[in-house]
Amino acid sequence: MKYFLFSILFSLSLFAAMPVWAIDPAVAPDIVGEITGQMDVAGATSGLSAQDPRLTVARFINVFLGILGTIFIAYIVYAGYLWMTAGGEEEKTTQSKTHIRNAIIGLVIILLAFSINILVSTYLIRATSNPYYQPPLSLPQVK
Repeated sequence: MKYFLFSILFSLSLFAAMPVWAIDPAVAPDIVGEITGQMDVAGATSGLSAQDPRLTVARFINVFLGILGTIFIAYIVYAGYLWMTAGGEEEKTTQSKTHIRNAIIGLVIILLAFSINILVSTYLIRATSNPYYQPPLSLPQVK
């Protein structure tokens, strides 16, 4: 019982963590502007996109889950074809029913993973974004 309560309290304490900024932008706005300007120049010279990497990972996961969902839909169609061509044989019918049940379970898992990914990525990006950083309208030119 002690371990159960400890694990619950420990997991709740992880959600209570607040971000801590090393410098207050209201006190030293010049330093923050200079740092973000240097980061923008570094990003422009690297040739990489200015898109948030968390969004890229979330989109990759969504595409992967979409492909898996398509595969499971095709699996359901295949199991339905097996059922239709069973010709009344009990063994083939039960086998196709098992395939359909497994495909539906897989689709439910994929849909849950998709919704969890959307929820986590939305709140993760919102929670970890810097409200003081305003990206430039255009990337600075490197001399």
